[in-house]
Amino acid sequence: MKKSFSLFLCLLLLSALPGRTQDLRKWSEGLPDWSGFQIAGPARDSSSYASFTMIKNKVKVVRDGVVYQYLDITAAIDPSRSWVKADQMTDEELALIRQDFDLLEYFARLYRDDLLFEKDRDGTQQKNYIERFHNAQGRVREGESLSRYALQAGEFDITQVPVTFSERSSGVSFGLFTGLPLGSLGRLLYPSFGVSAGYEFRKGPSSLLIDASVGLNAFKRHYYGLEGSWINHSMASSVCLSVQYGRELAAAGPWRLSAGAGPCYSARIFNYNRNAAYTIGGIGLSEGLCADLLFRRAMIFSSRRPERSDAYLRLRLYSDQIWNGPLKNIIPTVNLSVGLHFDSRSISRK
Repeated sequence: MKKSFSLFLCLLLLSALPGRTQDLRKWSEGLPDWSGFQIAGPARDSSSYASFTMIKNKVKVVRDGVVYQYLDITAAIDPSRSWVKADQMTDEELALIRQDFDLLEYFARLYRDDLLFEKDRDGTQQKNYIERFHNAQGRVREGESLSRYALQAGEFDITQVPVTFSERSSGVSFGLFTGLPLGSLGRLLYPSFGVSAGYEFRKGPSSLLIDASVGLNAFKRHYYGLEGSWINHSMASSVCLSVQYGRELAAAGPWRLSAGAGPCYSARIFNYNRNAAYTIGGIGLSEGLCADLLFRRAMIFSSRRPERSDAYLRLRLYSDQIWNGPLKNIIPTVNLSVGLHFDSRSISRK
């Protein structure tokens, strides 16, 4: 019975929370009258009291195809925790509370501007701004001019916040690829199909791309194994790891084109029985072109690391020339990769 009553009490309290939040009145809603205030008895020391707070709200704005995310801060009042004496419900008394409301909104906006580029982990900044509000409230009561706390007209526009972009960025890519072997392997194998993944570091127009891929090749015909017999397996596996230094050649609108080259290791593995395999490949050179099409950009503020996050459709056309040591020849391959690239660049206050 006690457990049932406790559970009922918890559910009752939880059901009351949404309504509790709805009681808060944002600064943008104004304070037209005394509605919602408690009527206090004559024992109260002052004529009225307003329960002020600050509300945090995650905001997403889409402008010209760019997604902006930030944490908005606004002043709010809780009428259910505020009170006024019945004989003091005058326009003059209400004007004083509205004045304090505007004053708190001034500091809430300063707090919001700080949070755009940093994170208030333990609430220290919020406590600091509320303390600054109370200090300013006291000075205004003593006669200080409100002009220094004037609010700017119009709504806050996150797209107009000046920012500086880091010269450095980093990102990851994932894709599908096909590789067309040439020469002697081209006569033996069909093009390979597989998956690729990469990590790219960029600084200005320069980039460093580390890319790895794995795939499968189907045989055009049987091949002659080391044991002196024809092997009838249907597939051979391929692996490749490359490191390319790149330079941006051109950029126009959402497009950018880069060229790169660097060392690589590539191999094809032939399983000619259950216990052994034969590998053809080695170290070589890889070079090619990379075209990126931007299809999504997000400006993310109010986080541990404010950043610009970009998503690209990535198309790579590149070739490998591998030195095959055992056979003393070069094995060329032409590759095509299509996938997604996700890039992030930190932003800071300008």
